[in-house]
Amino acid sequence: MDRIEEILKNRGMSKSAFAELIGIKKQNVNALLKNPTRETYERIAKAMNIPMWQLFISPEDLLPKSNHTELSCPHCGGQLNIKIE
Repeated sequence: MDRIEEILKNRGMSKSAFAELIGIKKQNVNALLKNPTRETYERIAKAMNIPMWQLFISPEDLLPKSNHTELSCPHCGGQLNIKIE
């Protein structure tokens, strides 16, 4: 999964270190990332000490636009308008 690989890169972590962190053999990392289950996502998030949603979208993608009233939908990229009262 691209997002998990991005997190590893940002942390300077090799796939070997990642395999050790989540308790699998290095040879199994690519297969695990190709078709992860919910349980796998939970195990990865727990081992990396991040909320599971960060395996799918970066926190920066959720930041408001410059006018602080618009957000982008993480799924479709559409604009979400927020009314501040």
